Amino acid sequence: MNDLESIWHLVCTYFQAKTTEMSYRSWITTAKPLQFTDNTLLLEVPSVAHRDYWNKNLTDQFMKWNSSANI
Repeated sequence: MNDLESIWHLVCTYFQAKTTEMSYRSWITTAKPLQFTDNTLLLEVPSVAHRDYWNKNLTDQFMKWNSSANI
């Protein structure tokens, strides 16, 4: 699977199940997928705070999920 919209939908579904509704709305729905290449998802986020939150709290979860999901 390499369709960016399909991958982003799977990512959103995963995080919706793993985070609170407030966290999901605050951190996930505000991100915009730009590119998925070589198993790397590039996102646009609205602020430095969002970037830092993703880096600190979500990136590792995504990488573990991505490894097991075999995207």
